[in-house]
Amino acid sequence: MDANDVYRLRAEELERSFYSLRGVEWKVVFQVFAGYALIGAGWCKAKTAFSGSTVLPFGLASLCILLWAGSALYSWMLLQRIRWTRNLQNGYLNKLHETCSACKLNADPQPRFKVWYAFTIQQLLSFVIMLSIVVFITGTR
Repeated sequence: MDANDVYRLRAEELERSFYSLRGVEWKVVFQVFAGYALIGAGWCKAKTAFSGSTVLPFGLASLCILLWAGSALYSWMLLQRIRWTRNLQNGYLNKLHETCSACKLNADPQPRFKVWYAFTIQQLLSFVIMLSIVVFITGTR
């Protein structure tokens, strides 16, 4: 096995890792949304039993905020790992192109949006949903 095979195998491994991390990213988002739905549904069921209590609504609102903050931190760390994996894969592919004396294709035209927007959209949606549930819980206590 020569160096080119090692570069190729490592690039393929990083490609699989990249796509598996993208799946984890979306699973986390949907689990957080399910958590918000459970908190909201739980409040709808419990608000008649705890109508005079202020501890439960603010506790559930705090739980929503903690869920959002925890998921935002985890998603940001996952995004860093995704970017690192893609950059490392590109490094192996560049090294493979150098050692093989193969021409490197330039992507033309360049992508219209060159940054990762999934994270921003996920966090914006999560924040809006969290804020809506907090307002709902504290507004209907």
